[in-house]
Amino acid sequence: MSPATGILGGTFDPIHFGHLRTALDIRQGIGLHEIRLLPCHIPGHRASPVENTEHRLEMIRLAIEGEEGLLLDPRECEKNEISYTVNTLLEMREELGSNHPICLIMGMDSFCTLPHWHRWQEILKLCNIIVAHRPGSQFGTQVPLSSLLSRCRISHPSMLLEQPAGGIWMQHTTNIAISSTQIRQLIAQQRSVRYLLPDPVWNHIQEHQLYQFNSLK
Repeated sequence: MSPATGILGGTFDPIHFGHLRTALDIRQGIGLHEIRLLPCHIPGHRASPVENTEHRLEMIRLAIEGEEGLLLDPRECEKNEISYTVNTLLEMREELGSNHPICLIMGMDSFCTLPHWHRWQEILKLCNIIVAHRPGSQFGTQVPLSSLLSRCRISHPSMLLEQPAGGIWMQHTTNIAISSTQIRQLIAQQRSVRYLLPDPVWNHIQEHQLYQFNSLK
């Protein structure tokens, strides 16, 4: 079996224990060699981040410091263009080679919007997809998704370590009801967000007075 690379994208605005626990659950549960946290610069499918790129990158660095197998990949933040997943995957496939297993990690909500993504039908030609499946989350009923699942859903997670692309796996993960929006609102209300994110991240937010006036975002 080849070392497999996982990709967990998002705005990480800020990064919190929900992101980190999902990454750890998936890395340990499936046996991925590494998971790259890939913050986007200009999202194609959601509102722009509240805080600037430099602070978001630094908070990720602080959050994963010393955690084996979790890496920061800043490539999308280094480009002044919309962060389309398919373009990033094409770039990574070129770097890692045609036989290296790549696994794109996403939540159920994101998976259900996949048919609306830029060049979405190319994505499974470039990677596998791992859907973080929490208790109570539901599959979409869209015809393109149903067809995709019937063709590509795999029977065992070990297949993700054997094939470079083309598989979909639903991985149960810890249900941690935390969102970056909730954290930003609490901070704007001058309330502590300790125990929702790592202490070094909270210290950085306080030191630089981040998210002070973003209660409605």
